Amino acid sequence: MREQSGVTLIELMITVAILGIILGVGIPAMNTTFVNGNADRYSRDLLRDISYARDYAINHSRGVSMIPINNSWSTGWQVLDGAQVLLQTGSAAVPLSQPGEITSGTYSTVTPLQFDSQGRLASVAGQFVVNVPNCTGARIRTISLTFLGQVFVQEAQC
Repeated sequence: MREQSGVTLIELMITVAILGIILGVGIPAMNTTFVNGNADRYSRDLLRDISYARDYAINHSRGVSMIPINNSWSTGWQVLDGAQVLLQTGSAAVPLSQPGEITSGTYSTVTPLQFDSQGRLASVAGQFVVNVPNCTGARIRTISLTFLGQVFVQEAQC
């Protein structure tokens, strides 16, 4: 008799079952990782651009403002030197996040975040909140600005 090589139907069924179990456990974990990554990225982007606006104001001895696109911080924002756009993150065509994930009860198109030529707030002190649904861990970020232009970040549980 000749020996046959290959896999039996039972071996194949066991392999498919194990693969199904691994995927069933792994896919939800990947979704959580993706959501948490978005929460971290949004707060990093906002902090980076606030720092850029403040540094530009100091280095060029000019007032700089930061406004939301379409009056929604979740859509994105622009850093402006007068009417000149220095930096834009997000756009109306491709919003940065889902509506309501990046908010500010203080700053809007009418009341923009403004730095004077010395890097202090020319507008009122206020805050931003980054809160992405279905995140886990300390992923809610409250970014507060003082009159001196200092930025503080507080983390809270989702």
